[in-house]
Amino acid sequence: FSFSLYLVHEPIVVAVGRALPVSAGALVFAFALSLGAAAGFGLLVEQPAHRLARTLRERLAPRLAG
Repeated sequence: FSFSLYLVHEPIVVAVGRALPVSAGALVFAFALSLGAAAGFGLLVEQPAHRLARTLRERLAPRLAG
């Protein structure tokens, strides 16, 4: 989740900063949007990528070892 948040927070903060006047509300909105986007990114991209990597490692490791 933290890597997903790292990836999505900056574009969201920049977009919100350009679309809305600078205020505490805009900051809270950008933070909430970043958390939601990171959760979605984590579920739809990061976790499946980890599962694929684990599956490939389990299937290829025996072949590469010997």
